[in-house]
Amino acid sequence: MDEFIKLLDSGLDYIEHEFLDDIIIIRVVSNIKELLCPYCGYLSTKKHSS
Repeated sequence: MDEFIKLLDSGLDYIEHEFLDDIIIIRVVSNIKELLCPYCGYLSTKKHSS
């Protein structure tokens, strides 16, 4: 499953999946440590504005 998630987005890590009737729930987590804030333009390791 992790290979499939990496094909979709290399910035995601697979956690788990489950089946609920005809629905598949896939849980992932970001593996990106820091990004540029789209609001202020500064490099950040956490959410600091909304």
